[in-house]
Amino acid sequence: AWTFTKGSTITINETALQEFGFTLKTVRCCYKVISRVEQSLQNYDYYADRRTITSKDCKVLKNVKTKIPEEFILVQCISTAWPMQGDVLYRQYHAFFQPHKNAITTNKIKRWKN
Repeated sequence: AWTFTKGSTITINETALQEFGFTLKTVRCCYKVISRVEQSLQNYDYYADRRTITSKDCKVLKNVKTKIPEEFILVQCISTAWPMQGDVLYRQYHAFFQPHKNAITTNKIKRWKN
């Protein structure tokens, strides 16, 4: 894998890049945020937890290690060098535990139960 996580930090595995013949100079890695579509209780159905939106913008991972403030992301690494310039070379999904967002979810569950 070209990326891995520890806590809320994502790390680009430079050794894995090199094994495939790439470096941080020949690829650009970025991430898109994946969010659940929130539904009111009146519209809540079987598919509610399966509905997601993926952001159009891809936030660049500028450093080997980057703290991620989101819960779910899609990482893409794109070639910046000829002959594959612009091609997506790597895709990976990651989930992160975000304590501050977990508190919001806990409050929503309490509200729904009442």
